[in-house]
Amino acid sequence: PRIPVVYNVSGKEEDGDLIDILTRQIKSSVYFYQSIQYMIAQGVEAFVEIGPGKTLAGFMRRIDKGVKVYNIETWEDMEKVIAELV
Repeated sequence: PRIPVVYNVSGKEEDGDLIDILTRQIKSSVYFYQSIQYMIAQGVEAFVEIGPGKTLAGFMRRIDKGVKVYNIETWEDMEKVIAELV
C-alpha cells in the first residue's frame, strides 16, 4: 500500500507479501489495543469511526482519553467532520 496500514495481526505496519499478511489476519488473534497504541506513538492524533454506533469511541476512552474520535453515521456528520479537520 502507498499509505501505511497498521494490521491487527501484529499491531503495527507490516512489510512483505500482502496475501500472507491478510491470511494471517483472518486466522490470528486481533491486536486492536496494540494497533491503536502503535498509531498514537506514530503521531496519530484523531480517529474516524464510520458507521452506526460508537464502538471505536468506547475503546478509545479505555485506551487514551486524550485522543479525538470523530463519529460519522450520516452524510451531515461527514460534512461536519471534514469541516473540522480541514
